[in-house]
Amino acid sequence: MPDAAGTIVVVQPGLLTTVQDLGRVGLMRFGVSPCGALDHAALILGNRLLGNAPHEAGLEITLLGPTLVFSGPAVIALTGADLGAQLDGDDLPRWQPIAVGVGDELTFRRPITRGAGVRAYLSVAGGFALEPVLGSRSTDLWGHFGGYQGRALRSGDKIELRGTRWPPRAILGRRLANEAPSYASEVAIRVVLGPQVERFTEEGIATFLGSAFGVSVKADRTGVRLQGPVITQASGADLLSEGNAHGAVQVPGDGQPIVLLAARGSIGGYVKIGTVVGADLDHVAQLGPGHTVRFAAVTPEEARQSRLAYLEGLGPTAVVAAAS
Repeated sequence: MPDAAGTIVVVQPGLLTTVQDLGRVGLMRFGVSPCGALDHAALILGNRLLGNAPHEAGLEITLLGPTLVFSGPAVIALTGADLGAQLDGDDLPRWQPIAVGVGDELTFRRPITRGAGVRAYLSVAGGFALEPVLGSRSTDLWGHFGGYQGRALRSGDKIELRGTRWPPRAILGRRLANEAPSYASEVAIRVVLGPQVERFTEEGIATFLGSAFGVSVKADRTGVRLQGPVITQASGADLLSEGNAHGAVQVPGDGQPIVLLAARGSIGGYVKIGTVVGADLDHVAQLGPGHTVRFAAVTPEEARQSRLAYLEGLGPTAVVAAAS
């Protein structure tokens, strides 16, 4: 077993800081949301930098970050959006392993670049000493289970670390093989039209594919609600409830699209005009109020090929060790 590595003490929790891994798989038929990290690439690459399994849990930090103190030495990686992280007052680099010592304090000032991503991820070598629930350490905020006591972090919480048998020198030299992901306030998102595209007028489809939509303040872990021109429907917005896919674009009666994310409900009864391709879901996860989205239709085969390329980029060769 790995040696114990102390705890992370939460001094201030930030806006919304939760424990997330890659989510619960295969349980939607029981009404259990997958949950998990919204930006898979950020979490996976953070884990690979530290020598963790790709699915190891980390902290998902939303917009305004927490203040955390380490009670023991550890090696961490911060990935995702730049939220102004500092370690004992010094700027903390992202996308690389960093050693922390006893009593070191991690703080977040504010997003450095306005509009460039809203979620950062903190991974720790060895991971957290938290028990999985239904096969995952992800926090289900609506079911109140998983993660740390089934909720967002609060001041005074203490998260025990599992530690790792990797010596720090074997971790600290690891780097991404390719350029780190970047985030923008205006993004083009690919979609496959359907499954109810026939429920929309030709004008509605043209509006969906030809217009810019702003991100509403109502965006959260369940989905990103967009605002823009009305997407007109041919026969109403309601249908018999059916399973909700990750990235499905629902259009309620007000004609404003909603892109469903990892913490979505297992079923829903609004018509869906399209589904975001898997390779673009991380971009959607980094959208916040003031950001702008445009949609472009692709074929199912194009979506499949983009997903395969995306997964290859997150594989074992995504990280290289330092030259000896």
